[in-house]
Amino acid sequence: MTQAMPKKSRFKLEAEIQAPGAAPHGLAWSGEFLWISDDANHSIFKLNPEDGQVLLKIPFDGEIAGTAWDGSHIWQVDNRSRTISRIDPETGTIDVALKVDPGEGTLGGICFDGNDLWLAVTGTGQLRRIRPSDGAILKVHPVENNIVGIGYDGRRIWYTDADNNKVRLLDPGTGTELMSYELEGKPSGIAFMGRNQFWYSDTESGKVRHMVMGGPR
Repeated sequence: MTQAMPKKSRFKLEAEIQAPGAAPHGLAWSGEFLWISDDANHSIFKLNPEDGQVLLKIPFDGEIAGTAWDGSHIWQVDNRSRTISRIDPETGTIDVALKVDPGEGTLGGICFDGNDLWLAVTGTGQLRRIRPSDGAILKVHPVENNIVGIGYDGRRIWYTDADNNKVRLLDPGTGTELMSYELEGKPSGIAFMGRNQFWYSDTESGKVRHMVMGGPR
C-alpha cells in the first residue's frame, strides 16, 4: 500500500441531518433516498435526504455493519452471522445470504461498483472485491487496519478511517492510495451521489453530512 500525504478537507458541507439512531453505520444512496443501518436499533432506515424524515424502517436481526445499494436491492453486512444479505427494499425479505470469513478481523463497510461488491475487513486491513452471485473473493487490497465505510464514485474507491478521522481514496485496480482528507467527527458509512458529492455518517455526533467537492480533481 502506497501511503498518500493527508490533506485538510477540500469538501464543503452542503447539508446535515440527524441520524435516526444512536449507532449509525452503513450508508447507501439509491439515487433518490438515503439508506442507513443502525446497530443500536437493529434496523435499516430509508430517509428523505432533504429533512432526514424516516420513510421506511426494516428490522434486521444481527450485528449491523456496512450497507450498499445495487440499483434494486439493499446489501447488508451482519457480523453476528458473518453474512452479506441481499434485501428487497419494499418487503424487507432476504433472498440471498453470502457467507463471509473475516479471519481475525470484523466485517465493515460495503459498496457496489456496478458489477461487484467491495467489502471492508476491519482489524486486518483488507479491502475485498466480492462476486455477488456466490461471494467468491476476486481481489484483495491491503489498506489501513481501521477501514470502516466504503464508497464508489463511479471510478474509484473511497473508504473512511474512523481512528484518524479521514477519508482515503484508492485506485481499485492497484489498491494504491491516491490521497486522504480530514473529515469532521468519527466517519463510518459513506455513500456517493456521483463523482463530486457524497454523504457520510458520523458516529461521534450522530449526524449524516452531505459533502460537495471543491477545486480541481
